[in-house]
Amino acid sequence: MPKLILPVTPQRLAVSCSILLSLWSWLGGSSINTDGVIYLNAARAFSESGLAAAIAVYNWAFYSVLIAGVSKFGLSLEAAAQLLNLLFFAALAQGFVAAVEMLHPKARPVHYLAALIVLLLPRFNILRSEIFRDNGYIACTMLSLVALLSFVRSGKQLMLAAWLLLTTLATLFRPEAAVLLTAGPAALFSMPRRSKLSQVAALLVLFGAAACLLLLAEHLLGNEHRSLLFWWHYYTHDFIEDFQRTAAPIENSVLSEFSNDYGKEGLLAVLSVVLVGITISTLTPIHALVLWLSRKYETGISMLDKRILWSYAIATTIPPIIFILKYHFMSPRYLLGLVVILLLLVPARLLCLMKKIQSPSARFAVIAILTLFFVITNIRQLTIETELKDAGVWLANQPGSVWTNNLPISYYARQTDRERSVEIQHNSAWETQLTQSKHFDWVAIVVRKKDALKIPEYINTIGGKEVRRFVGGGRFVIVVNTREKDVVAPLTP
Repeated sequence: MPKLILPVTPQRLAVSCSILLSLWSWLGGSSINTDGVIYLNAARAFSESGLAAAIAVYNWAFYSVLIAGVSKFGLSLEAAAQLLNLLFFAALAQGFVAAVEMLHPKARPVHYLAALIVLLLPRFNILRSEIFRDNGYIACTMLSLVALLSFVRSGKQLMLAAWLLLTTLATLFRPEAAVLLTAGPAALFSMPRRSKLSQVAALLVLFGAAACLLLLAEHLLGNEHRSLLFWWHYYTHDFIEDFQRTAAPIENSVLSEFSNDYGKEGLLAVLSVVLVGITISTLTPIHALVLWLSRKYETGISMLDKRILWSYAIATTIPPIIFILKYHFMSPRYLLGLVVILLLLVPARLLCLMKKIQSPSARFAVIAILTLFFVITNIRQLTIETELKDAGVWLANQPGSVWTNNLPISYYARQTDRERSVEIQHNSAWETQLTQSKHFDWVAIVVRKKDALKIPEYINTIGGKEVRRFVGGGRFVIVVNTREKDVVAPLTP
């Protein structure tokens, strides 16, 4: 009698567990993130007024257009975005394990370990409940790598077409993914027994990529960004000028007169440390340590595969370097493309390190410590926090105008009446502008728990009465009614 139960393969394990984790984050009703408000507003603008309106809200509008399209199946915009998150992370998990299987085709334990690693990376699980275009970018980046690895094994032009399509989709999510378009031709020219046909195919890929990017620039960018002269001026003049301007205070204030010619080098050193530090933090120190300790190990990856991985690593490193040199800060999610490529090297190397431990009790202790670290870290990252949503929904059901220092609260407060008067001061200077809130009926301010002692001062500045307090992991949402006659609910702790 044939078996009815299919074996739990590494890819099935990764996909099914990823879906469960995403459902946990989605159904928990976590508050929307700040960037998510912008994407949803652009999606609403597209649904109501078309592409030009969406671009007016956010100039790289593909992700918002996609959300609007999915919402046509009867979902709210927020639910559509969460459904896309579920699909993106499932695709990322499947693609990650598939890539590891191709890099290490006969190492079944490595494949299962890969599934666990991609499921338990804390940074991925932070993003499961948040609305970010990066989720689509990293999924398409990983799937494009799988397509390219498949192409160099089979030589099928269909896989090359899939690589180009997926890379273009990644570019639609984040334009810096365009650098990945150099990886396909590089792989073609690295293949053994290179023929004229492969060279022609490489040129066709380049021409196709250029055509796709031109179409993107024409339809998804603001007018000032369409000109090639804009980008030429940016990288040859504005970029250098901005860097020199930032280095000047280091030369004048930090360095002495004997070394003040090295301000630019000092700035480069600081930014390099920041970039490396955030990369290690996003990858996790444990995975970074594994890569460092096993840096001389040979894990059986072919030379051609190594070249492809190198091309992807370089292509995902260049944009963050340019970004940090230009803006002098770095967000962990900007490094996810690089991190997911580095993460591909971890499963086989971690297994090699574990085999080096001779003592069974020591090996068990190491496994227990690693398990404890990732379980505790991921429980924290998957914790559902709803205080912003709860405050916004509560305000949506109260009459009158609202002043708040938080964009998500303003988004929910307008849910029942989009024409309602809601003013947002979500920048770092909101405290100095708090006196303006006296002219509104309701004031909702987010206060960090470490600043709790300032709450009476804030309420005194507003000149009202605290009527609700919503508590989150590291913050309060204080709701103040400036018209005592309108109080409709008692103070809650």
